[in-house]
Amino acid sequence: MLDFSKHPEYEVVKSDYLGGDRYDFKVLGKNAIIVFPKKLTPKNKWVWRAEFFDAFPIVDLDLLEQGWALTYIGISDMYGNDESVEIMRQYQEFLVNAFDLEPKATIFGFSRGAFYAVNYTAKYPQNVGCLYLDATVIDILSCPAGRGKSFGGKGTPADWEICKKVLGLTEETAADYKGSPKFHIAELAKADIPLILVQGDADIAAPMEENAQLLIDNYEKLGPMRTEEKRFLLILAVNLLLWSTDRLHGIPLPAVSVMGGTLFCLPGVGLVNWNRDGGRVGWDIIMLVGAANALGMIIWESGGALWIADRCLGGVASLPLAAIIAGISLFTVVIHLLIPIAPALIAVLLPAVVALAGNMGVSPALLALPMGFSASASLLLPIETITLVTSPAGYYRMFDMFRPGMLIALCWVAVMTALMLLVGRPLGLL
Repeated sequence: MLDFSKHPEYEVVKSDYLGGDRYDFKVLGKNAIIVFPKKLTPKNKWVWRAEFFDAFPIVDLDLLEQGWALTYIGISDMYGNDESVEIMRQYQEFLVNAFDLEPKATIFGFSRGAFYAVNYTAKYPQNVGCLYLDATVIDILSCPAGRGKSFGGKGTPADWEICKKVLGLTEETAADYKGSPKFHIAELAKADIPLILVQGDADIAAPMEENAQLLIDNYEKLGPMRTEEKRFLLILAVNLLLWSTDRLHGIPLPAVSVMGGTLFCLPGVGLVNWNRDGGRVGWDIIMLVGAANALGMIIWESGGALWIADRCLGGVASLPLAAIIAGISLFTVVIHLLIPIAPALIAVLLPAVVALAGNMGVSPALLALPMGFSASASLLLPIETITLVTSPAGYYRMFDMFRPGMLIALCWVAVMTALMLLVGRPLGLL
């Protein structure tokens, strides 16, 4: 362990710090502080104040009493730039070698100290055991720039001038700066760094929604897969396997779906909790999907769909080819509202389309392709299962989709007609 008394080059000043031995010294051209407790923890643990040493030191002092060492190096007004991060790396290397401290630091980023704590951890995650962020600022545009709500939108002008100078920014280029900690959340999450976050929702200097909330919203989402996510993928993979091998095992596809859904709900699996998730289920959407599918199947099985197809498509063989392709595409889009089951719709229309192609002397594929593509599109109303999932979110109503859907449907018909006429001859369909 380094004996400061034998190294005058560090310019050490020793004092008492609330029962601990405090050493103020110089290293790497910076002022530094280290405080040792009366007795270090067995693993020589230490906490590193990235900024504002001795400001609101409740956590620091509690750790000191528990046997943790405290440290700080003066890199103020560098705003977590590359130079400050490199100084931190060298300082940690010095501390670990000189005082036999634990190799991984616990870094305390108070307020703007998060600029250093987060940026350093993002670049050297192997050197950090835990991050503790309090009243955190992770975006220079929030504070000190004041382009949000910090200090009523004023920020701290004097600090902002220093920040721009240090980072080489102007008022115009500041918005493009990607060195703020908020851009490094993914790196922290990927490294799975334990994070302790303390934040007051009335903080006027570091507004929560501009800083801490970004960490809360994104940290867990961007991190490694959790156990629940792995379970979900496993059950989904088993379901997909059973769906694709139904001819081998003979289990009906609906039964496979029910079994998969049941596994999600089992208490030990922990994916679906009825008390938590029951209110999130869109029962109205489930009823709508079920009713639409039942209605479509009735129309199909009763022969009603075939009657509609014959009535609408019969006797059109004498029309120009472009008109027939356009008519089939438009008819498919419209009848999709009545039969929202693409396989059933194709099964109904395909025989009529093939017969029509035979009467015209063209390849059935020339008419079947636009019919098949159109059957897979939900352009007028969100009646497909996938689009129905978005409807309950409340971002649009059914009619909101219908109005632009009419224009999109007409464009779709025009595009399909032009496409089939364009590729029909090169593909040998004409």
